[in-house]
Amino acid sequence: MDNLIVRIEKLIWRGRGLARLDSGQVILVDPPVLPSELVQVKIFKKNRDFLQGKIHKIIESSPIRRLHPCEHSRLCGGCTFGIAPNSQILKIKKKILIDALTRHLKKSLNPDLLDKIELIPSRKSWRYRFRGQIYVHKKKPHFKKLGSNELVRLNDCLLLATTLGQGLNKLASHMPNGRFIVAASPEDGRIAWQGQKTLLDFSLPEFNIKLHLPAHIFFQAHWLQNQALVSLVVEELRHYTRIADLYAGAGNFSLPLARSGHRVLAVEGSQEAAQAGKFNARKLGLNLVEFRAHDLRKKDPWQKVKNFDPQAVIIDPPRTGTPDLWKKIGYLTNVEKMVWISCDVVNTCRDI
Repeated sequence: MDNLIVRIEKLIWRGRGLARLDSGQVILVDPPVLPSELVQVKIFKKNRDFLQGKIHKIIESSPIRRLHPCEHSRLCGGCTFGIAPNSQILKIKKKILIDALTRHLKKSLNPDLLDKIELIPSRKSWRYRFRGQIYVHKKKPHFKKLGSNELVRLNDCLLLATTLGQGLNKLASHMPNGRFIVAASPEDGRIAWQGQKTLLDFSLPEFNIKLHLPAHIFFQAHWLQNQALVSLVVEELRHYTRIADLYAGAGNFSLPLARSGHRVLAVEGSQEAAQAGKFNARKLGLNLVEFRAHDLRKKDPWQKVKNFDPQAVIIDPPRTGTPDLWKKIGYLTNVEKMVWISCDVVNTCRDI
């Protein structure tokens, strides 16, 4: 298809660059790209309202652009923002967030709220993930090439904690072919994969909590930043006695809230995650939290939540969001506050 020369106006959700032709037609450019860059773009798809393209050549690069530190970045696409310092990327991410909120909530958003957005920077911009996925082929770790099913040999991953990233070769040597979750403990560096029964340790020192989780149970991969998130959520809900934690996982918020003296109903779709939550609650002697394994897409669990009569709810859905929540949240007539955790802003705007 066509090759066009355009200037990137701004970045939007998922790091795509937005540019316009002289006619006003929008072009969305796949990452990695930065605002203000003049690029030659190869168009690979023509939609009714916009074109989609990939960078063929950078003609004028951004002054903040740098060489990506990972040898796999050209093929992987797992950390496209590595092309600029983290301090600059945080500013760009805030603009991306404001753009998404403004476009998708334009009828209901109070613009004054945008000035109240607060960033809590991570203390680490690399080596922060204690959970990930790899493909194993012939006892070696791989990733899938961006936009392809082609396997690429993986030597290390700079997003993964050192013990996990540099331990992939040894770990994969004991694994069959396939895609697997791998994880490491922030406490002692032990690593495991989802086929093992090994329990890994994860501490929330502010609440005197140590969790024991198998590798395949979901937890927030950025564990250091997760501690800041948990502290923020508990502080926001400090005035409420009864709290419903929806999509609760293994108790990332429920257990610290129970430790802080709140009564908590934790509802989670995964039976294994709910069992892990129960196990850790018993081990910690926390009697104020009750774990229930229920599919919140169905109506029945909501009667249980209604009977609990929460004053506040935590909503922490998967990346796909929770599109039918509005039909059910009306059951909870005494809710005064909602804390919504989002890992996909566009889907969350749809649900809000």
